[in-house]
Amino acid sequence: MIVSKWRAWRNTAMYQGWGKKQCHFEQWSYRLNDAASARSFLVTAGIAWDTPNNTAAAFIEIKDNKRPLFYQTFPLEAWQASHKNVEISIGDNFFSLHQIRLALPHISGTVEMQQLSPVAEQLSENRSTLSRLVRPFPYCQEVLSMRHTLQGTLHLDNETINWDGGVGYSDKLWGHTFPPHYLYLQSTQFRYDEEVSFMLAMFPAKENQNELSNFIGVLYHEGDVYSFTPYNDTDIKKATIQGEAAEINFVQKDYLLIVKIQENSSQQQFGQQFEVRFFKGNKMIFCGTGKQAVVQVKGAYRNLSI
Repeated sequence: MIVSKWRAWRNTAMYQGWGKKQCHFEQWSYRLNDAASARSFLVTAGIAWDTPNNTAAAFIEIKDNKRPLFYQTFPLEAWQASHKNVEISIGDNFFSLHQIRLALPHISGTVEMQQLSPVAEQLSENRSTLSRLVRPFPYCQEVLSMRHTLQGTLHLDNETINWDGGVGYSDKLWGHTFPPHYLYLQSTQFRYDEEVSFMLAMFPAKENQNELSNFIGVLYHEGDVYSFTPYNDTDIKKATIQGEAAEINFVQKDYLLIVKIQENSSQQQFGQQFEVRFFKGNKMIFCGTGKQAVVQVKGAYRNLSI
């Protein structure tokens, strides 16, 4: 157990729940976008310990931009985590940095993740400022790969979805529980002629607070990675959130990052859009709209102005 904890501390992408029997939540999320930008999945696998009820369960959640939400829980006995690598199994389903293998009643198949972005290696091997982000905090968000290529197929009822040549993204969230106040958005689909991915997560620094003091934003643009966290002296210059609409401005030295989310009339968390503008001084480095995006605004952040 001690060796497993030490390895997990060295590589935060691994399972962090060794020896924990209460107040622990951990999930790995994978974005899948096909080559034609027609189909988009969000696959999430994890485990949650419910202390008041003294219960624990593993879960798999799948969001599809064309079908209703899929969610299934599994008994604790179905959960297995590797002591050495970033690998978890839930029953016959398998998840790692490089592969998803599903064997569910209505969906099955294997998807390989190839050519993971440099961010994944920095986080797992060097424990950069991104991976150290939420060490003192109760909620921990970590980017595993900002952008990578996909290969494989999934069988959804009578439909076969081909992911060959598609684009993916993966991250991880863990802590005592799922954050009660949470803003999250992510997309890998911007302009067709540019390799761009963006993610932003914001949540409290303490369990009983709703302040926007803990955040991580990452822009992957043509092979360059720009990160925005409190650990690299990023400040929030403006934050206005009204329902599902928001504008948040981040300042880091001579960089300015502006993120805008439009009001979502459908109330769906998947398939939305948001705008990203990124400046260095007076020069605009990037401006684009993230499509097929995951946008989640939860709790007190739904009405906030800074």
